[in-house]
Amino acid sequence: MKKGLIIFAMISLVTMQGMAQDGGRRGHRGKDISPEERMEKHIARLDEKLELTDQQEQEIRSILEDSHEEMKGIRENIKESDEVDRTAVKEQMKALKEKTDSDILAVLDDEQDAKYTQMAEKRNQRMKKRMEKRRGHRGGNG
Repeated sequence: MKKGLIIFAMISLVTMQGMAQDGGRRGHRGKDISPEERMEKHIARLDEKLELTDQQEQEIRSILEDSHEEMKGIRENIKESDEVDRTAVKEQMKALKEKTDSDILAVLDDEQDAKYTQMAEKRNQRMKKRMEKRRGHRGGNG
């Protein structure tokens, strides 16, 4: 019994160390991915779906880099604050997302605009489903 408990404790310790070393870099479906890699995948996906020109790709990269920096600032403010107004943070993030989408739409032609809008609607629906699922796991206490 003692031997089994010791083995369990050792396995748990190794598992926790591995999780701690991850450093929060887990991306989609648990894969290690940096913010830069995530942005490149996002741009590649947009290029594939929208057939971006080189100029559009560069402009969108710049928009996403700026958005990333602004989001980083919001997160840093949260870390530095003793009390976080979740509603205000949510509104800041929503406004940033809307600005980013608006800036991207300004770079696209009419056909790409329609496709991007459709992609965004699908993304929002998936996100809404995920949030509902999470709320359901917490007993609906949001």
